[in-house]
Amino acid sequence: MSIIAKDLLSTRVVVVHPEQRLADAAAQLREHRAQHCAVVDETTRVFEGIVRLGDAAALSNAGSRIFADLSHGTQWTRVDDDTPAETILAYLSEDRDAILVVLDADNRYMGAITMESAWGWLVHSQAMQQQWLEQVFNEQRLLADFLEKKVEQRTTSLRVALDEFRSSSAQLSHDVGGPLRTIKSFVEMLTNGECGVLNEEGQAYVERIMRAATKVEALAVEILGRAREAGKAAPAPLHTVDLNEVMADAIELSHAYLQERDAQLIQREILHAVSGRYVPLLQIVSNLLVNAVKYVPEDRRPEVEIWSEESEGQVFLRVKDNGRGIGPADTETVFEPFARVGDTRTDGAGLGLSITRDAVLDLGGNIRLESKEGVGSVFTVVLKTARY
Repeated sequence: MSIIAKDLLSTRVVVVHPEQRLADAAAQLREHRAQHCAVVDETTRVFEGIVRLGDAAALSNAGSRIFADLSHGTQWTRVDDDTPAETILAYLSEDRDAILVVLDADNRYMGAITMESAWGWLVHSQAMQQQWLEQVFNEQRLLADFLEKKVEQRTTSLRVALDEFRSSSAQLSHDVGGPLRTIKSFVEMLTNGECGVLNEEGQAYVERIMRAATKVEALAVEILGRAREAGKAAPAPLHTVDLNEVMADAIELSHAYLQERDAQLIQREILHAVSGRYVPLLQIVSNLLVNAVKYVPEDRRPEVEIWSEESEGQVFLRVKDNGRGIGPADTETVFEPFARVGDTRTDGAGLGLSITRDAVLDLGGNIRLESKEGVGSVFTVVLKTARY
């Protein structure tokens, strides 16, 4: 979201009313180390002028004077509260001593901007950006640690399963080989006439037995060869992934954050299997769960509904929240990097949904958002159905 004038307001401008005496405000100026006094009508908040500290000489000795006497001597420029920061910074770069007064449509005072306050915002923005990047780094490190443990567990399970497969395949090949050799030996005896001469029909049956035995023997050899070569071939880019397993791991990964907000998770039904890859799917679901809880107002218990539907070769995974929602104009903006729609005080760098979209697109899918302000949002991830 772009920065505008109301985000750059100075905190070192003392607001006074026209009839306030100079001596009465001197303490406020010293306390806030302020260089300016904004003269504002006490009742209507209408702005009447601004006074530089340097223009109000000998404040402590001028107790009988009032600010109305000085408010017309200082030059200032009016800007609207939605003026882009780029315009303001460009103006201040030309005149570093300029005073920009932010007024609304009814000429009511909202604040003032000086080079000092703009510089303070830049420093604060840089600090916040650093904080966001550190948070993203920590989140990614947590995900990496979680995945490393999962990979270790799965590697161990896969190694055990592979050893069992090799052992059982070798046993199968051995157990099948003996009976096959016996069958082929008796068939050869029948073919050679050792048990009498076969008629034409009997000869045909013997040939069929021999062909079937030869085929079974070849299959046993192939199974044994595959067992020996198992694990050497690269896996297919996409394979069948059970979304129920992904959802369980995503909840485990996000457990601390969900518990902190006392979030209620509702899974309507058994989720479908999809054609994809486990790691990006885990990242997609984890990001959507955290996002569904993060933007729920503090006075409302987060409720997240999860379900999936299948239609025409596609699976539609839906994640619904009861957050504050956004307007129709921002349903695409939220997927842009560093996009922060609405309340920018929420922690985060604005990268979660961007990463999620990229992961979905990498799997050949799509993601969309339906939202209503004050009610909540529904994210829909469209993926290819599993091919069994």
